[in-house]
Amino acid sequence: MNLQQAVETGTFREDLYYRLAVFPIELPPLRRRSSDVLVLADYFLRRIRERSGRKALTFSPEALDRIQRYPWPGNVRELKNVIERASILAVDGLIQPEHITCLRSVSNPDSTQVDAPRTEDTRLRSLNEAMAEHIRNALKASGGKIYGPDGAAARLGLKPSTLQSRMKKLGIGGDR
Repeated sequence: MNLQQAVETGTFREDLYYRLAVFPIELPPLRRRSSDVLVLADYFLRRIRERSGRKALTFSPEALDRIQRYPWPGNVRELKNVIERASILAVDGLIQPEHITCLRSVSNPDSTQVDAPRTEDTRLRSLNEAMAEHIRNALKASGGKIYGPDGAAARLGLKPSTLQSRMKKLGIGGDR
């Protein structure tokens, strides 16, 4: 959007334009900067690893391919949110293509179809539902064990007390 034209047509406030236009920077959309996509994805994943303590969190080659092929109409914010969601869904620490969700169809970028996981009644799951499923998967993979290096907490990159608190909040049983 050209803000100067918007001011001239009266669709953008002139005073706000002059506050923003001190030093304008032209930045092309992410779809025109494909070389930046993987660098940004790696940066976001590195920040998630630092914040969560999940040192082994990484992308599969197929996930990286999917990330690079997608046109990112939501730009950097969409990319950041998708990487965040994928890190939550990757129980074993390896982000797979199926974890790269909430995107328009990669094969047809103009499509409005969304590649998001859906429940049986075709509604989008809530974040709590997705988190509960993610925790259940981690518990299943660890044989119900919460503590220790092979426990669900370690697999999720959480402290055991944090995992237990979330389990209680989400109504998930388990006390090992």
